[in-house]
Amino acid sequence: MPQRVSIRDLARMAGVSPATVSLALRDSDEVSAATRARVQALAREHDYRSHPALSMVMGQVSRGIRLHDEEIIALIRSGIEADEKAPGQRELLAGASEEAHRLGYRLETFWAGYKAANSRALARVLYHRGIRGVIWSTMPSPHPPIDFPWERFVPIACSLSPLVPRLPTVTTHHVNSMATALRELTTLGARRIGFLGWYSEDFRQNFGWSNGVHLYKLRGGTATVIPLLTPEDPDWSAIRTWIASERIDTLVATQGMIDGATSIAPDLPAASLDIPTSELGRLGGLYQDTARIGRHTVRSLALRLVHGITGLPEESFSVLTEATFVDGPSLHPRKTPRPRKRRNEAKSSSKRV
Repeated sequence: MPQRVSIRDLARMAGVSPATVSLALRDSDEVSAATRARVQALAREHDYRSHPALSMVMGQVSRGIRLHDEEIIALIRSGIEADEKAPGQRELLAGASEEAHRLGYRLETFWAGYKAANSRALARVLYHRGIRGVIWSTMPSPHPPIDFPWERFVPIACSLSPLVPRLPTVTTHHVNSMATALRELTTLGARRIGFLGWYSEDFRQNFGWSNGVHLYKLRGGTATVIPLLTPEDPDWSAIRTWIASERIDTLVATQGMIDGATSIAPDLPAASLDIPTSELGRLGGLYQDTARIGRHTVRSLALRLVHGITGLPEESFSVLTEATFVDGPSLHPRKTPRPRKRRNEAKSSSKRV
């Protein structure tokens, strides 16, 4: 009886890695169309058939059935502190933990030091504990090159990283979401929209917010959008002057800027580009639902763990989720009435004229 052809056999014939063969057989966009066609042709020629047990496991993953007894998935943080305090990141962690538990995994958090300074040492700990799956949480930006042995792990990230361009990612569709926010603000009457954001936030998303402004215009958006990207310690007095000189009637701001924006311009409608769940009912704008991003990230990682797809793929891919535009009081501020002149003051001023 002839021996069953394996994925490794097909990889050797095609001159690619087993991971690439696995992706090509699933017709994944992570592999070029030409490579997919070549691998699939070899599979047909040599009567390759997937292993029935593996097919069963894959079906379980797609239906959300628990797989095995709590293999650990590492969620790696690289912020300033070991403990996460940002509301959005805590929600992401909660969603990822929930989905990991549902699929039979256990999520543990690890700190790689600020800007991943200790990532090489952390990798040794993870490897010796037998942890294969790693999720990189939102990374500070810009950050130095990350010294991490990607080939030893099955990696994925919850935010884009321009310095790790082939790292698989699950994140918000920043470009389309910004265009949606601007369209909704235009519907509410905005004519001159000021976009406020930290340069570092937009840089981390490959300037997705800024590109969303261009998409809005290409789709026929009629409002004028004036962007202002600042350092993380902006000069609010200068921003107040900018708002007045540009005659801005509505603000849209990233998470790091929204509170300052509403503070210096309380009379202007203001939309947040990332509303934490706890702020729904106070802020209007985009709700990214970071818990959902965490769930999608674990689900994508689970599929890659089943196939043993280690390292950075030959061709990068991203899973993009759409943010939802929600109404909120910050979009309808109460106008502060101007102090009325007393009658005697009005008469005396008219006499001077």
